[in-house]
Amino acid sequence: MLQRSSTTSSSHIGPKKIAVPVEIAALQQGQRSSVVLGIEFANASDRDDCLLARFEIKFNGGTLPVEVRPSLLQMLKSCPKSRSDFDTAVQKLHGFNRVDVAFAAPDSSFLTTAWVKKIANLTPVSGSGDSSDEMRFAGCLPASGDPVFVVISCSDGGGKIVVCSEHALAVNGIVNSLKKAIADASS
Repeated sequence: MLQRSSTTSSSHIGPKKIAVPVEIAALQQGQRSSVVLGIEFANASDRDDCLLARFEIKFNGGTLPVEVRPSLLQMLKSCPKSRSDFDTAVQKLHGFNRVDVAFAAPDSSFLTTAWVKKIANLTPVSGSGDSSDEMRFAGCLPASGDPVFVVISCSDGGGKIVVCSEHALAVNGIVNSLKKAIADASS
């Protein structure tokens, strides 16, 4: 695995440090190997899809280009909140700071707190339960530390995602990532 050029620009933030795994000897048919790749980006950002690291994986049949683009949803920081603090903050955020979007999910049994924690670095709000009827989560943006509030509710055949934050661009990126993850899991 070799690092390709991916410098910091106005639209992308490149890596500051990368720990590339050692070369793996040729594997026999049916064998597999796991490696860990460490990436430290030059800066944190509250924008979605702006962190970018590029690599080439070389093998006996050629090369394969790979891009690592962590989503804002994965980069959120832990943000413990009580139910009353969460509800008070969400009631204050309207307009561009709040996005409500419906989704279709013929089978929503996968929508649990554990599943959401697998796809997003969101903290479950204390006292909100594990029911897909209405789950509440909070996170802090990686650069500013400002809170993000997420409510996912589900009913027969679909549901609704509500995301609120002072950063309107962050809200849209988080909603889009959640909606895509739900669509992928329910198909």
